[in-house]
Amino acid sequence: MNVPELVAPGGSFEAMEAAFDHGADAVYAGLSSYNLRARAPNFDIEGFEHALRHAHERGKRLYLALNTMPTAHQTDQIGKILDNLSDRRAYPDAVIVSDPGVMDLCRGVFKEVPLHLSTQTGAFNVHAARFWLRNGISRIVVPRELNLDQARALCDAGIPCEIFIHGAMCVSLSGRCLLGAYLAGRHANHGDCPQPCRYRYRIIPEGGTEELEAEENGDGVYLLNARDLNTLSILDRIVATGATAL
Repeated sequence: MNVPELVAPGGSFEAMEAAFDHGADAVYAGLSSYNLRARAPNFDIEGFEHALRHAHERGKRLYLALNTMPTAHQTDQIGKILDNLSDRRAYPDAVIVSDPGVMDLCRGVFKEVPLHLSTQTGAFNVHAARFWLRNGISRIVVPRELNLDQARALCDAGIPCEIFIHGAMCVSLSGRCLLGAYLAGRHANHGDCPQPCRYRYRIIPEGGTEELEAEENGDGVYLLNARDLNTLSILDRIVATGATAL
């Protein structure tokens, strides 16, 4: 029977320890910026180095998330972060990436460190996944928009796949959303999504000024809110796909 690697978020040393204590084989974590969990405590360089050493002492793995869509200036800063980690020989067990420029930077500095393609990039079919594998990616984090049969098709094609099994769902394409930046000045693509899909909205008829309350139930209406992902009832079927990691 296939036993996939169990991967969990670990935005702090304490969160990482809790994940390992409860069975996680690997944890993904970000530094102070340039990951999609900007509101998590995250690590500074020294903290990440310490966490990495501790994870290895426990026989566990620590992945570095650098999976935002950075600007040119931010890409330069990411390059400096990679150089700093390399100087310390603090090599993560893998780097989770979205942007091809960041992939190229990682490959130049961390020549032997595996690269995992973030769900943010969106490898929706076997041909796309194989393209990324030919270009330096070693694992595909399957887009949450795919159903079980579509995810299985990737696994059946021999693609090393990581499948999300729990957590929030994005109404946009795996976080490629500008609504939060427009409404709140916070950028989902930089890891700082204010989740405007969970806001309550009112309706103003065209040409009118009076707001109308729309209600699905006593809590109002949430026009954009997607139901959170909970695969507990089909977990055995997900494991049976042959996924590399969950």
